[in-house]
Amino acid sequence: MKISNTNNPVGGAGSLPIAGGTAADSSQASQKAAAPTPLTNAKAESSQVTLSPAVSQLQGAIAMAGTGEVFDTKKVASIKQAIANGSFQVNPENIADKLLESVKEMLSSRNSRGA
Repeated sequence: MKISNTNNPVGGAGSLPIAGGTAADSSQASQKAAAPTPLTNAKAESSQVTLSPAVSQLQGAIAMAGTGEVFDTKKVASIKQAIANGSFQVNPENIADKLLESVKEMLSSRNSRGA
């Protein structure tokens, strides 16, 4: 039994020829499928997007991850050395300030989404 694409009900630009079709048929079908569709009545619109500081930090972390460095090895080594020799000091005011800053940012983003 021979199968051909002459009575193919699913035929069209995106369909592939069934056994019995020629290489030219296959080439034409793939060219039609790959042809770009022109946009009509498209309007160019401009938008302004503002990113939070947390997004900027995340983008920096992603960029570092792309280079293979997930953290600053020199900084980690210096902190390890400071802990080992007993000179590392924790600044509780700095920690509290950063914590409050992140909570404020979280609350403001939650309020802007809920509004």
